[in-house]
Amino acid sequence: MGFRKDNWASVWSIEDGKNNSKRVRLSTSKKNKLTGEYEQDFSAICFFYKTAAFKISNIRPGDRIKLTDINVRTWVNNETNKEYVVYQVYDFEKETDTNSDNLFEDIPVNEPFSFSDLKRDDLPF
Repeated sequence: MGFRKDNWASVWSIEDGKNNSKRVRLSTSKKNKLTGEYEQDFSAICFFYKTAAFKISNIRPGDRIKLTDINVRTWVNNETNKEYVVYQVYDFEKETDTNSDNLFEDIPVNEPFSFSDLKRDDLPF
């Protein structure tokens, strides 16, 4: 399966990158038809930009994500004549999400503060 749109991937590490991007180690696997076991078929550091860089803060190592907006870019360093491949992710969905708009669903919201809730014993003076 590899690195492709609408593929599921496991997140192994997340680091800050340059210019508000994130460096994320991802891997994908596929089932071997002969043995019935899952085998890793892709593993790389991927760069998360824009929406994906923001949403990755709700993901923990070990979580699975669905890659929904990706790009693969190659470039050659003319001095060393070496080719580089850059895997870019612009959006994804968490495995349990049915709608990517539910980004903040897991974040607890504090109750609004009211001075009328204070008791005389709670005051420092």
